[in-house]
Amino acid sequence: MGTPTDVLKLAQSFVGYKSGGKPTLFGKWYAEQINDSYYANNYASWCAMFVSYCLVESGVSCPGIPGASCGMILNDAIAAGRVLADPTDAQPGMLVIFDWGVKDGSHDHIGIVQLNKGTYLQTIEGNTGN
Repeated sequence: MGTPTDVLKLAQSFVGYKSGGKPTLFGKWYAEQINDSYYANNYASWCAMFVSYCLVESGVSCPGIPGASCGMILNDAIAAGRVLADPTDAQPGMLVIFDWGVKDGSHDHIGIVQLNKGTYLQTIEGNTGN
């Protein structure tokens, strides 16, 4: 069984990874996990697939993982009672789901907490520009 430290170590190894306009290695991995070639051959957003890859390959379980939808992962975590009420309680290796208010009730992005600075979280994420 893996640890949050294992998840962070694996995630850190991908800092700087770019898909270069091609389907990602995370999409290919996810397609194998769920037996659906769509993710292996298309340019699907890959933040949730990156997080899923890091957790599964590190041996850490989480409700909704593996998953390709932030909303579905969040719903599974809520159902399992695994959502923090206060983000200042977030620990390294936990997941954070962002809602940027683009659409009401949408869940736009997911990342892995690297550090909790009290007033902000430092994260490692997939599918970001910098």
